[in-house]
Amino acid sequence: MNDFATIRPATAPVGKHKPPEMHDVAQNLERAFLAEMLSFMGVKEMSGEFGGGAGEEQFQTFLRDAHAKLIVEKGGLGLSGHFLKNLEGK
Repeated sequence: MNDFATIRPATAPVGKHKPPEMHDVAQNLERAFLAEMLSFMGVKEMSGEFGGGAGEEQFQTFLRDAHAKLIVEKGGLGLSGHFLKNLEGK
């Protein structure tokens, strides 16, 4: 299992009155959501010489996590803004 709470994005937008930790938590929640949704897409196993093997399924999680991280860093789905509002209690 991944611990998304310890992963820090390369750049996180920081507001004037909001602590950076809240932005990190909101982005990590969106990243976890996206990684889970990408897993439901069902990436198919590769066939042939470059596919298969005992570790393929385990390494697919790393690829999904990397894709989710990139999606969030490029703006994501806008969920982190909603998560941030809920974390602030607004």
